Amino acid sequence: MPRFLVEHPTVEPFDPEAVTPTARAIKGACSADAYWVRTLVAPAARRMYCEWEAKDAQAVLDALGAAGKVAPELPVAGIYEITMQVSGEDFR
Repeated sequence: MPRFLVEHPTVEPFDPEAVTPTARAIKGACSADAYWVRTLVAPAARRMYCEWEAKDAQAVLDALGAAGKVAPELPVAGIYEITMQVSGEDFR
């Protein structure tokens, strides 16, 4: 299944407890079409980067939209298909 990176702008300071209801709503909105894998938080950049496995970008947006009906919506600055992963271990 294709993977996607979703960029979310955040407010400072980042408060993990404040996004817990949204995270739970997103997890509940996951399906066979779109599954949230992980999130990386970059407070200095005021950004969160979420990795998804999904059939397409629209499936990710649909899951985020469904989650937004029960919890605060996360703004989306961009959604990008991941076409390659490179590990530092590949260059040992």
